[in-house]
Amino acid sequence: MSLSWNKNICVDRIYLPAEENYERNRDNDGVPVDEEIKNYTNREFPLPKENSNEVVNYSIPKTFVQHGEYQACQAELISYQRLCEVQLPNDSDEKPVGSLWQACFQGICYAGRSYRNSRDGKLMTREHDLVVFNVFQGKYFVSLIEVKSICDDASVGIVSTSTAIKNNKRSGQHQLRDHVEILKDVCTIPDDCLHCYLFWPFLSMWTNDPRGNRVKRWDEEADQHVFIDTLSDQENFNQWFYKSVLCGKPIEKVHFDALLKRFIILSCGIFVNEIHDKMLALLSQQQVSLLYRKPSESGSPTVVHGAAGTGKTLLVLHKLKLLYDQGLLNSKNRALYICYWQGIRKEFCIKLEKLEIADYVDTAIFHITREGFLDKNTKKYRHIFMDECEAICLAFKEEIITNTFKNIDKCRQVDYDEEFYITQNNTHQQQNQIGDNEPEKDEIININTPTEQPKNLYGDLWFLVDINQATIFIPKHAPSVLKQPNITLSKVIRNTGTIYKVFSQFYKNPTPTVTSKAGLSELYLNNINIGHDVDGPPIYWVDSKKFSHEPVCPDIHSSRTFNGLIRVIIDLYSAKGIKPHDMCVLPFLIGDAYIPVNINKAISTFFASSYQPTSITDVEEFVGCLDQNKFLVPWALRVKGLEFKAVIIVIEEDDDFDYLDTEDRRKIYIMASRCTCLLILVSTESVKDMIDVFKVIKAYPFDVKF
Repeated sequence: MSLSWNKNICVDRIYLPAEENYERNRDNDGVPVDEEIKNYTNREFPLPKENSNEVVNYSIPKTFVQHGEYQACQAELISYQRLCEVQLPNDSDEKPVGSLWQACFQGICYAGRSYRNSRDGKLMTREHDLVVFNVFQGKYFVSLIEVKSICDDASVGIVSTSTAIKNNKRSGQHQLRDHVEILKDVCTIPDDCLHCYLFWPFLSMWTNDPRGNRVKRWDEEADQHVFIDTLSDQENFNQWFYKSVLCGKPIEKVHFDALLKRFIILSCGIFVNEIHDKMLALLSQQQVSLLYRKPSESGSPTVVHGAAGTGKTLLVLHKLKLLYDQGLLNSKNRALYICYWQGIRKEFCIKLEKLEIADYVDTAIFHITREGFLDKNTKKYRHIFMDECEAICLAFKEEIITNTFKNIDKCRQVDYDEEFYITQNNTHQQQNQIGDNEPEKDEIININTPTEQPKNLYGDLWFLVDINQATIFIPKHAPSVLKQPNITLSKVIRNTGTIYKVFSQFYKNPTPTVTSKAGLSELYLNNINIGHDVDGPPIYWVDSKKFSHEPVCPDIHSSRTFNGLIRVIIDLYSAKGIKPHDMCVLPFLIGDAYIPVNINKAISTFFASSYQPTSITDVEEFVGCLDQNKFLVPWALRVKGLEFKAVIIVIEEDDDFDYLDTEDRRKIYIMASRCTCLLILVSTESVKDMIDVFKVIKAYPFDVKF
């Protein structure tokens, strides 16, 4: 997805795997930007209840993002905290009535065209400190805020000269003017609809004039500046915010919506070029928080619990891309991605190539049947991401688990790239230059400001756990760290709402005895929900008893269920326009019938030429295969972590499926959650009724007469 000023390459749609269906034009996948932004805002940033005095405050990301020199970070943190804790003032005679909605965006960086000072429409990169959106009493407000760390009190920080203070004022005004110019050009908004402020958390509003008299600083521009006198106390800030922002001039809703759309895309959007070229996906606020989470200073891991389809592996990919863009992933600061299944590793490597960061990321498969994982490794890695951590709990011996985590810790790189950090510190110590080419961020208090070298700086260490699988299999000797999440991803993005209903039942109704024994009963397993508004098509059921036992070929083993499957595959391909490469057939049990040679022979009896769907069973071969006539028929657990537009679940009459059995529930959960759009069940009616808790399964509509 490209922003609207470049119409030649703009694909004006948002990527949603659940919307990858066959009712839309194949060149028009995804959902319209305006439609999805509206739905996204209602989901992620709901308004307060009507007729209430409630204040709802959203920060994007949810926690303060620290960057830059220490005193500048402290100044931004104070400003951020005041905004996040803002309330309507309560000490006035007439307390304001009405609810307040606020969204505060941090550190948004973007480029736009400038025509000022002979720039002639050239691109200019800008970065906001804080951008605040408010809705109050039916009115809309947008505020641009730049934060300055200049100080005039030695008890607070390093005192700046009067020249430095004036230069910072001029710099901040230049920045705000440039921000407004670019936003006006991109969003076509009026001149005076934006509130612009300079925050000075360490600077007093009082100063001395040349005669030594105490006077207000910049009194002629008082409306633009907010000093420590206001920022040091929350109630004082609440009073200022109400009088200056909420009682100020509002912006029209159409312009408010245009700006909000822009900042949501800039702060919550990621390009998914590894999936769809030039298309954007919107991350949930849970995902945004994880993506921008800083590594622990102590080196402790970030443990992520998530349901299937919540984007765990996607976030690892884009965290790596973010680290690369920030200069934190390179030949001296490498990364390691660890997983359990080869299919995930293969697909991950392909996507690393598409993101052009494969040279700096190694991949590895951990073991559950033997020791020795990473024993022979001699490399050090700044960043380590371990996916499918729940699988390690299947290990045959406790020593395998213990040694796996020990060896991961041994290969961590805990020193730092000295040249990189010295360069960064020198950059932060440069004085601000005033003019058209002044630095965007003014984080420097004084050229003599002391800076500290980082001590044993750790990179990212993520452990990602599918919590449904963990509750089923986690044994007593499993690492306790995996049971204590730092972030829980509960919003399912990958699957349609209909498919979500099928596999979400295994979260909402987990096996209670196993959960309690595993020590996981305190986890919010019932907190899973859908992260979009796409219901998708129904789940279709094919009654296996309607088909004959007679084999379609004399030399293959067959059954009624097998014959039903063959007819579904042919109908999907020949009548419903579904490409074989988008399909995955998942037999509940792999028997003699469900091998490629039998399936391919059965299909060939219906075709006069060799141009027909062809099954393969090897997941790694399928992931790297370019033949669109190939479809996958694997062992169900081998596709964990992968996704397919169309999935056919096949349960034979004699498979002895038991809905209450832990292992059977686990397999159905994995099989159903692999599907993004079209899920088909081939089984008896009794099996269908056990799975169809939410009554979303309908009879399959055949179009081909057999």
